[in-house]
Amino acid sequence: MCQWEENNEKETAKQNEQQILPISESRCFSASMPNKEPNEDAHLHFKTSSGLFVFAVADGLGSFSAAAEASKQAIEYVKQYVDSIIIPDSKSLLQLFQGINSYLCELAKGDEYKGRDSEKLLGTTLILGIEETDKVTFAYLGNGAIIHIRGTIAEYKDNDDPWFASNLLNPHSVPQKGGEPLYKFLTNNSDYHGQPSIITVEKDKIAGDAFIICTDGISSQDHFLLYKLEDIDLARTYLARTYTDDKLLDLYNLLKKIKNKEKPNLENVIDEFLNNNKGRFGDDATLAILLTDSFLSQNKV
Repeated sequence: MCQWEENNEKETAKQNEQQILPISESRCFSASMPNKEPNEDAHLHFKTSSGLFVFAVADGLGSFSAAAEASKQAIEYVKQYVDSIIIPDSKSLLQLFQGINSYLCELAKGDEYKGRDSEKLLGTTLILGIEETDKVTFAYLGNGAIIHIRGTIAEYKDNDDPWFASNLLNPHSVPQKGGEPLYKFLTNNSDYHGQPSIITVEKDKIAGDAFIICTDGISSQDHFLLYKLEDIDLARTYLARTYTDDKLLDLYNLLKKIKNKEKPNLENVIDEFLNNNKGRFGDDATLAILLTDSFLSQNKV
């Protein structure tokens, strides 16, 4: 057998393997609460042709012009091209992010952007999640949060510290003049702003998992007050509040009600969370949530 035939057989086998993947019994939904006009965030959730979920959020950079268009176009690009990814490995995800950046470069050549500062045009973050049969893979540039919640959330009291939840996203930002400018993001600059960080989490088949991705209007570790306080006593005062953000506690408790079968609908839970906290978001607030089939099952730990 020649090398070409062997490679072709391997590719066909991969495609066939994708086609027979079980349809996901997970649930996924995304939504946004604007804080200003226009809303510079964008989001999506959908099932691939193989029946698994893709979900994403993007936050257009407010210091860039056409920020809302940048996040919208990044999300639209994901929607068009991510279904062609057979395996979400580092190579395919890097190509996807490079493709978005190249697309923004082409977009910037349009007449509507003539005369604008090319170094401050069409900038956006992006957090992408792709569900597989046994794991969920995330790729991101920028800040925000990727919160992983174990299904053991059902065993915790409402006022407990959220030991069952971990933020997996380490922001691509640096402290500067009281702010946190990003050094990795998507933009029209032909010099690509860095390889995305990639995280893979194996699903918990017993307790189940909830995954929340969100823009920094909801949560981001580079916005925590703790790291901006020089007074150690003030830092200690804010320590507990930093890691038990009231908004997120509200969301955790709503998700616990889904786990305990007190609330059946993920879409309603997300809408309730956004409406409950509308006046507390400092920026556009956008999130997407994936609840795995094991999280939704009747299994008890």
